Amino acid sequence: MTTAAAGSDRAAPLALLHRHWRLLAVIALGLGPFVPSILAMSDFALSDNAVGFTPVAIPAAAYLFWLRSHHDGEASARDVFTDVFLMAPLLAAAFFILFVTPSSLSWYFWLYRMDLAALAPWATVVALAFLGYQQVIRTWPAWLMLVFAWPYPVMRVQALLTDPFVDVTAATGRAMVDFLRLPYEMNPLSPAAFTSTHLAEGENFTLIVGQLCSGTAATLGFLTVGLALALMSRGAPERRLLWLAAGLGLAFLSNLLRVVVLLTVATSVSRGAAVDVVHPILGLVLFALVVLLMLLALPLFGLRFDPAPRGRRLAWAPGRGRGRAPVALWALVAVASLGIGLGVAQAQRFDFLGTGEGAPTISVASERTIIPQMAPWTLTHETEISWTDLFGRTSRGDAFSYHEPDWPDGGAVIGVQTIVTDDKSTLERYTLEQCIDFHRRDLEARRAVDLGYGVTGYILHHTYQDIPAAMLYWVFPVNVEGEIRHARIALYGDAAEPTTLPGAEAATAGHSPLTSRMGQALENAMDGLPALDDGVRDDIDRGLVAMAVRLLDTMVTTGGPAAPDAAAAAR
Repeated sequence: MTTAAAGSDRAAPLALLHRHWRLLAVIALGLGPFVPSILAMSDFALSDNAVGFTPVAIPAAAYLFWLRSHHDGEASARDVFTDVFLMAPLLAAAFFILFVTPSSLSWYFWLYRMDLAALAPWATVVALAFLGYQQVIRTWPAWLMLVFAWPYPVMRVQALLTDPFVDVTAATGRAMVDFLRLPYEMNPLSPAAFTSTHLAEGENFTLIVGQLCSGTAATLGFLTVGLALALMSRGAPERRLLWLAAGLGLAFLSNLLRVVVLLTVATSVSRGAAVDVVHPILGLVLFALVVLLMLLALPLFGLRFDPAPRGRRLAWAPGRGRGRAPVALWALVAVASLGIGLGVAQAQRFDFLGTGEGAPTISVASERTIIPQMAPWTLTHETEISWTDLFGRTSRGDAFSYHEPDWPDGGAVIGVQTIVTDDKSTLERYTLEQCIDFHRRDLEARRAVDLGYGVTGYILHHTYQDIPAAMLYWVFPVNVEGEIRHARIALYGDAAEPTTLPGAEAATAGHSPLTSRMGQALENAMDGLPALDDGVRDDIDRGLVAMAVRLLDTMVTTGGPAAPDAAAAAR
């Protein structure tokens, strides 16, 4: 009896492993490579921003998978051919996101957490390999929720909703100020600004209804949380959508209440109590109250909250045909997970844009000081360029030049053109390629090059006044006095004064990850322009690339601001 019991105890772990190893494989290979990205996003959990709710999507997906994995149906035989047919496009999408698109999207690829865009397709690939398509279909809510772990769609929707939400919230605040007779002065030219009038002169303050007060965080946050709760409920799909829409409306109304309370507390207690206490804490309290009220309201919509798993059969339990397990398919997925992990690890080198906390690495005091001094070259500010009609009223354009110490007696010169704007779409609309065409010059070649730090530059070849010339430009986000803007920096030179710098190849060799190389190869192949390997502009290209690599490295390692002598030169 004792011996048998001991043997049974030793066999129990093996039996448990045999029963659940597919689940462990899905977790380890499906989510394991994305652990660095998941941990990075945890810093923004429940922040006063719609992005703060995206980390909720992963535990919600895990619970939905557990819920839907329990069933009483018969075990179905694996159809490996169908599994592979469905895996192929998802696998291609995951690798394309991580290894190809960075060249086109450059730094913005990582700043928008595109690495998390690959999470849902890759996790589904792993599930198809180890569970089969029948069980993936059975647990479809889990894979849908993983899509919401990618913050970029929420960021874009928040940007679209901010203006109308701010208008409605500010109008509500003005109406309540009049109704409650709160001591605020409202400027018709700034309808979102509320200036107090009850304090001594010089002590009054102004509260501004901006993005964080507009209700986008609460509304889009409920979209993530409410969708998970709706998928845990039972009832007709149209009733679930109606319930979700009602919750979105209630979440927005709760924010209107928060703003009214904030305005009241600011004048009755203090501005500090309103901004530091009411603003963040009341928002979370009201959001939790909205979720609770909507859960209690489920029966009113003909729904029933049913979060308990039902059924004795598990989606990951061995099914029929287990003796002919697709071992080769599992091995292939295991190897592919290493490649996915490589791409995810690459993403962690760069900061996150969009929360107000993870500002871009490059930070400049003003648009005039975006270009740093590059000893022993001399930096000169040539002129300001008035292109506000193209890039927006708040944009700024400047022309600089770098001169070698012995210029003009044989030394080289590199021209620099900068544009800083708050509207990135204008940089995509009015490109240097279009500029060359506008001035009736032929674009003879265009080539993508890696400049390091996730930044892709583009070399353009053209002829200016019968002299072979070249440009190298790149676009990346910058922080100008606390505001996120977008900069295009262009370096240019011609064959009359070649810009050769020693060690150009060595300077770029350390910044050529596999991700950039694959993306550049694809982009160059799709460009359709000749490589123009005539040797005339080789020295120009090497000089421009070397200067760009050194310039970017200086900006990133110093945080961006130009040296004092460069700032003085720009004045």
